[in-house]
Amino acid sequence: MDPATSEQLSVSFSKRKFKIAMIAIGIVAIIITIWQTGLATIIYQKIMPATVEATVYEKGAKNQLKNANLTCGKNTAMADQNGTIKLSGLHAGKNKCIASAPQYNARELTLKLKRGANKADIELEKAVTKFTWEAKIVDYIDKDPIASATIEVNGMETTRSSDEGKFTFRDIIKGKETVKITKAGYIPKDAEIDISPDTKEIELVPEGKVVFSSNRSGDKQAVYTCNYDGSDQKMLIERIDDTEDSGPVMDKNEKNVVFASTRNKEKGNGGYYARQLFYTNLEGQELTQIPDSYNPNYYQWSSDGRKIVYTANTSANEYSSNFYIYDLDSQESTKINLEGTVYGLSLSPDKEYVAWNQSRKSDEADAEEGVYLTKISANTTKKVIDKTASIYFINSNRLYYSYNDNGQYPSKVYTISSEQSEDYAGEQEYKVKVLSPKQDRLAYISNRDGRSNVFISDHSGENEKVLTSLGTATGIVKWSKNGKYITFEMRSTGESALYVVGIDNPNERKIVDATIQSGHMQ
Repeated sequence: MDPATSEQLSVSFSKRKFKIAMIAIGIVAIIITIWQTGLATIIYQKIMPATVEATVYEKGAKNQLKNANLTCGKNTAMADQNGTIKLSGLHAGKNKCIASAPQYNARELTLKLKRGANKADIELEKAVTKFTWEAKIVDYIDKDPIASATIEVNGMETTRSSDEGKFTFRDIIKGKETVKITKAGYIPKDAEIDISPDTKEIELVPEGKVVFSSNRSGDKQAVYTCNYDGSDQKMLIERIDDTEDSGPVMDKNEKNVVFASTRNKEKGNGGYYARQLFYTNLEGQELTQIPDSYNPNYYQWSSDGRKIVYTANTSANEYSSNFYIYDLDSQESTKINLEGTVYGLSLSPDKEYVAWNQSRKSDEADAEEGVYLTKISANTTKKVIDKTASIYFINSNRLYYSYNDNGQYPSKVYTISSEQSEDYAGEQEYKVKVLSPKQDRLAYISNRDGRSNVFISDHSGENEKVLTSLGTATGIVKWSKNGKYITFEMRSTGESALYVVGIDNPNERKIVDATIQSGHMQ
């Protein structure tokens, strides 16, 4: 081949290669253009169309998120009222998507779909919001701050409350978490709490029990116990058949409860079951019947919780009352009055003395009458006056009495320590006063301007302070064992309930709705 021919062939081959290269470049450019403009996807969607019906859940909880949405490419859909997301315009194969919902972390995922309809379940993790949690531990009853309480969150983070009851957790996750709080003298708290900036205060319920009677188990009364917030309600002792247990009174040590019951099914006049006294411990064990206690009118505990003073009949058919002191240690009752019938008992605030009236029975014309004073611990009795009278204790050492003296009603006060009586010109209002465990304060219910509320004063009756505002307090108040709280009854139209109030920071709180028997509950 001559040089000229060879050169012509070389030029021709180079032109062909250039054309092929240009065609290839054009094809690549077209492919890139199709890819960049999404035409490939559109074409594929036309050839292999797919739809998906998705449901979004909270991870681990399977709570359906009805405000979720799903985005795949340029297609977006929100969940309908049933919580289902219906998304079309997709293609078979792998589709890159994003699922999201308010307060949850958005999630990128790939849905591998087949041609036609598909279903998918998607899980989202709850968004983690960390913040500094500052709150306060307070007493459930009086809202006083609780110092040195131990607070544990979710079994990991632990701190203690300050003298002001405050505590702080830094970088804590917002949301519901298990919180455990412990403090001596309070019921441990172990509950799920909403940890958020809005949770500023957590209450602890003081240890201690209250007793009450109620027909909540049917139409018959039964005796129950519960905590100060009304939780942990339990029947103290099982009621029997159609009998009733009522009027419980707990001793100041919160160990034993005395109550009236018809559980013996002994019928008296009129064919009704006669009530008799029983006592048991706070666990409802070791039930004991008190002798000579038919149809009791009055019963209370002594200061040491080892004796019960009561008035009752000696049989189911008797009408006159006698005064007894029952000893828990000997399990024997001692009749205090030797004759006559007893009424109008008044217990001293320190529960060391009982004042009582004795009047003649119809068949005892020569029986003595008068006001008597009995020291409970010694079973010793003194006569105060030889006439019956209206009586109540002003304080633990002074007994008020007023009697009929030929149409006149002189007011007197008998001082126990001196055994002397003198004229009395002070306030005259019947109040059942109860001395505090520290023996420095008296608590009582007083009626002022037609409204009955709980008051406290010092032992002399000075520095009086009103604790409640309900205006319908009734019965006899009871101090808590630590002397910080007072429980009392309230009764109004359509409601009877047991309440508790703190003495330093009054904040009356209902414990439980209960049916009240006046004169029995403390």
